Amino acid sequence: MSKIIYLKDLQLMELTFLSLNESVLSNHKITFLIRVFDELIECNSVKLTNSSASDYLDWQKLFNMAKTAVNSHSFDHSISKLFTEPETLIDFLCSNLTDIAISQKLDLLPSHLYNPKFPNLELNYPILNISKDEPIQLLSLKISEKEN
Repeated sequence: MSKIIYLKDLQLMELTFLSLNESVLSNHKITFLIRVFDELIECNSVKLTNSSASDYLDWQKLFNMAKTAVNSHSFDHSISKLFTEPETLIDFLCSNLTDIAISQKLDLLPSHLYNPKFPNLELNYPILNISKDEPIQLLSLKISEKEN
């Protein structure tokens, strides 16, 4: 998979995942592998403090879209499929970015990647500033259970 996106798209992808995650009380995290500034970076892009993902997104519309995306009559099965099959989640996120109902709050998110890791350089930083116009190549995403 290789798709050119921008920071807002990456943030929206993570918010969408987090919103579905918290709505079904799941305990998963999402990690993106991207290429930006000609470097490989592993990251979670959005740092939410004192708010939840559903404060930014219309979760009911997300539920309906998720159910439709996997052609399932069962909502639990639909969400489970998105969490257990990263390819399905990538397809869902990439194909529905422009359709997801977002509040104006998304514009308030800073232009940062939080806790980015540079696997090739074995470096970690707390914050990496990224211009909203900087192309980002999405290479993959990984879904894993959160550690307690």
